[in-house]
Amino acid sequence: MNSAHKPSGDDAWLDLVVALLAVNQYSVDKAYALAGDLRKTGLTDPRKLAKWSTTEIEAKLMAAGYERGAFMNALFSERLAALGRLWPNVDSLSAPRSSLGRAGRPLSDY
Repeated sequence: MNSAHKPSGDDAWLDLVVALLAVNQYSVDKAYALAGDLRKTGLTDPRKLAKWSTTEIEAKLMAAGYERGAFMNALFSERLAALGRLWPNVDSLSAPRSSLGRAGRPLSDY
């Protein structure tokens, strides 16, 4: 991984969005290169993802420079919308049971 595009550490939502986008021969470096534009368009804000339609998310993906074609962008807009719908169920101070590792510790502890 290019040192200029390491996981942010302080922005777990950015890291999660990048992880969702960096698949099928689209590198993590390439996805992190879009970090500034992903933030500017609001795609790293789960509250916004929860409000937007998949059409709005798809347009914002393209505005951020993530252009993988109609099928792929529609697929990723659905995934990001699902992430936004998950937001109300996530408490930043206590990890949901599903995010606990095998040792019973929150994944953020690893």
